[in-house]
Amino acid sequence: MSKKNNWEDFWLDGSNRDLLLGIDNPKCWEDISWKVGLEQWKGIFDSLAPGSKILECGCGSATVSRYMAGYGYEATVLDYTESSIKLAKAGFIKKGLKANYVLGDIYKLPFEDNSFDVVFSGGVLEYFENYEIPISEMIRVLRPGGIFAANMVPRKFSIQTVADWQRTAAHSIKALLKGNFNDIFNSVNLVPKHYNINSATLADYENAAKNSGLDNIETRCITPFPLLSLPLSLQKKYVQYILQHLDLWRKFNDSDKAWKHFIGMTYMIFGSKSS
Repeated sequence: MSKKNNWEDFWLDGSNRDLLLGIDNPKCWEDISWKVGLEQWKGIFDSLAPGSKILECGCGSATVSRYMAGYGYEATVLDYTESSIKLAKAGFIKKGLKANYVLGDIYKLPFEDNSFDVVFSGGVLEYFENYEIPISEMIRVLRPGGIFAANMVPRKFSIQTVADWQRTAAHSIKALLKGNFNDIFNSVNLVPKHYNINSATLADYENAAKNSGLDNIETRCITPFPLLSLPLSLQKKYVQYILQHLDLWRKFNDSDKAWKHFIGMTYMIFGSKSS
């Protein structure tokens, strides 16, 4: 998942991204994960950003910028695949929102210095071996005091690693019962093994951001509840359990305790550009 044609195919498959996220009435783990993440980023942007111009780099379906546009932010979305831009545009139109759509490269952003109040990327930087370049570009186009923010899903041990063992076992049992013997030993991972994820640590991303002029950097390892493979009845109970304990999820995400790095499955980093 690193070449342009692969990403074109990924975003052309509209079945893998729901344009209408169920954050208001979550019915699955994905809905809850997006709900918590979007609300957390909104709180950070509202309290720290000097203005409301937001750029989402490697936007995909542009979920974060679309969410923020619903609260009055002026959104610009950038991706280097046409299929992604079309998907992002469809999502904005469906919500009755406007954005600037840019086909461009995160290695050389087509914007002047000091152009945005927030520059965000989600699930992007982990696909670059030389992630320092896109980080530097994202910070370059930030205004002084503007907020750089990013999520990355690394390939590391976490609570999801244990959950993936459960998901693999469930998949194997299902394949066995159906007689699909060739699939019995296939592993199931939230981050598929064929994805070209770099080996960067959270400290590596922090150092790259600091070297590009970012101050007041905060890093966190977030998302304490994993994705599981469960029968529908148990899945509903699991979702209900998480919803009843959303405060624990939020408190976990807001904490920077070192032990969280063994549990949290997602990296989070944000900070402000030096004046």
